[in-house]
Amino acid sequence: KPDPPEPKVEVSPAAIEAAKKALQAEKPVSGVYYDPKEIYQWQIGMVNDGSSRVGYARYVCELLKEKKAFVPKTRVKIIDVANLLVSPKDRNMHGMGAVSCDDYSILSEGDLTPVTRSQ
Repeated sequence: KPDPPEPKVEVSPAAIEAAKKALQAEKPVSGVYYDPKEIYQWQIGMVNDGSSRVGYARYVCELLKEKKAFVPKTRVKIIDVANLLVSPKDRNMHGMGAVSCDDYSILSEGDLTPVTRSQ
């Protein structure tokens, strides 16, 4: 007997707006793009200073959970703000850090496979 399908979890529009407003108020954030159909549902534009933004992506996951704007399989990507408003294909190529909010694992550029790094 197959497992029953997982119940579909949806986020209220008010929670999405609250999360966007909170993110836009953050000093380093230059833009916020949200689309539940994208591979990376939340894409946060920041100035590219050459550093990894994985830690900030994890912080965004925490904020999404706090604002009730989180569903399973939510992914966050920090991108160079210069590329925030270009096509999704181009936007996905300019990441500075991406994580899965389910377990805070780092996602590698171009796919959804968590990256394991030995310390």
